[in-house]
Amino acid sequence: MLRAFLALRFDYVRATKIAAAIGQGMALLLGMLGLFTNPFLVFIALFVWIGAAAESGAVQTKAALAGLPVQAAILTDFEVLSYRDSLATASQALLAGSQIDFRVVDVSAIEFA
Repeated sequence: MLRAFLALRFDYVRATKIAAAIGQGMALLLGMLGLFTNPFLVFIALFVWIGAAAESGAVQTKAALAGLPVQAAILTDFEVLSYRDSLATASQALLAGSQIDFRVVDVSAIEFA
C-alpha cells in the first residue's frame, strides 16, 4: 500500500526504492525490539528485510531491461568440447567466457556436408 501511495507522486521504480527503504528501516526496528523481547520478531524482521531488498532489486532490474530485445541476452558463440578433452581444457573454456554449459560431442561422428 505504501508503494501504491508513493507511486501517485513518484515513478514506480523510485516509489519501490522508497517503500523498500522504509520497510527495511521498520524491519531493523522490529529486529532490535525482538532482541530484547521476543526472538521470533528477529526472524520476521529478517524476512521483511530480505523481501524488501528482493522486490526493490527486481523492479530495478525490470526497469533497466525494459525495451531491450531478447537478442541482446542470447549467447551466439558457443564453445563445443570433445569427449576426449581434458578437464583442464574444460575449465579453461569455462573461465575464458560467460558460457557455463558445454556440449560434449564426438566430433569424428559429425558429417560435414
